[in-house]
Amino acid sequence: MVDAALIRKLKAPALIVSDNKLTVQLTRTLLFGLGIGNVIVSATPQDALENATSIPLGLIVAEYGPASFDPMPALKAMRTLANPLMAQTPVVLVVGKVDQALVRELRSAGIEFAVTKPICAGVFTDRVRRALGGHRTTSTVAPVTRARKITRLILALTSDRHVIQIAGDVVARAWKLNLGTETSGDLERAKHRIESELPDVIIADAGCPGTNSLEALAWLRTHRDKRLSGIPAIAIAPDDAPDMTVPAYLEIQSLITRASMAAELGGALEKAVEQAENRDDRDVAADEVVEPAQDDASEDTLWVV
Repeated sequence: MVDAALIRKLKAPALIVSDNKLTVQLTRTLLFGLGIGNVIVSATPQDALENATSIPLGLIVAEYGPASFDPMPALKAMRTLANPLMAQTPVVLVVGKVDQALVRELRSAGIEFAVTKPICAGVFTDRVRRALGGHRTTSTVAPVTRARKITRLILALTSDRHVIQIAGDVVARAWKLNLGTETSGDLERAKHRIESELPDVIIADAGCPGTNSLEALAWLRTHRDKRLSGIPAIAIAPDDAPDMTVPAYLEIQSLITRASMAAELGGALEKAVEQAENRDDRDVAADEVVEPAQDDASEDTLWVV
């Protein structure tokens, strides 16, 4: 869907930095879907730096690939160009995996938005909107209807279309976000996605065969990273087992059935998001950073999906 407000913000062209034809094609298509048709492609970091010195840029989408394709030196150099606008040009980095070393490197380059591969269309477009909207501080202006910060991601572990549709409608209506979904049922993939995306809330569909959603929560609650172990969770129970017993250590905040989703999911998500934001506020107040010797980062400083 074309975003008119976003187009007005992006008066200069967008630059894609990648030598991967599939990445270029996908990101260009997604940008075009947002109404961003003025796109330049640089196949090398050196070419990207040359473009940055000669053309005003409104957005940079760069792929962080293997050692042979490292855009970080060029991106850091762009921040030091004589043109002061380049220091503020938002960058969305496409990466294979995020770890603490990469987080530190991104921050040193002034990059706050990263998307993990394989690229999810909804997540990518959401991050582009956030990058261009300037949602980078921990004290955003509250909407008229509720005092709250911007929510990053609500992730549903399910392949059930009914659950996805209802949850997606609630998330889109209340937070103007696309619902993140993990439908494969592969436990290791779910773990990797949760670690890399740091969702605000998880919807665990206990009644969807093969999703391993409760197993993923069991792993989550024992994680040594408190950003992960403390993520609020909502469980969806099957209609034939509305009184199912969920182990206390899974720390499920709300347990609702498929039949009651339409009526109850919105309220359950509001409570879960509030819990997530209260947790963020404590992290921000403690001025924590992502360093092994200290504690975990304020979650508003790097948007990784």
